[in-house]
Amino acid sequence: MLERLIDPKARSFEELQQSFRWQVPEYFNMAHAVCDRHTALADKTALFCANSIGQRTQYTFGQFQALSNRLANALKEAGVAAGERVAIVLPQRVETALSHLAVWKLGAISLPLSVLFGQDALRYRLEDSGARVAICAADALERIQALAPDLPQLTTVID
Repeated sequence: MLERLIDPKARSFEELQQSFRWQVPEYFNMAHAVCDRHTALADKTALFCANSIGQRTQYTFGQFQALSNRLANALKEAGVAAGERVAIVLPQRVETALSHLAVWKLGAISLPLSVLFGQDALRYRLEDSGARVAICAADALERIQALAPDLPQLTTVID
């Protein structure tokens, strides 16, 4: 894999830097690359989680595919289409990864927003991005809903 990205004949960092080229196909979907293409590994661990109180959970590629497909279908029913923005206001947890995958499966653009953002930061980013949908944590729900009257393009909030 690295041989395709790095020129083994480069004699200096400068040569290496000048010869480097990303090899991304014309049509590329990150959700397929990190999840859906692994059907042969459906029962293998894709993600291992441990929380602050010692609870451990693991998810297989098959589970990740099924869960992200369910959310992608719900987003599609909510009117999300390719090229549209979906705000994701979640802390670092498995639902965050699943949300990004679901958005990418539709060809939409995920907009990661910090759960620490205040009203002004959220308003600016949601307005500027034109996000139609926001997926948010329960503690961000009230802040997002309070902004909704000022954001007519934001038609759906999922908690």
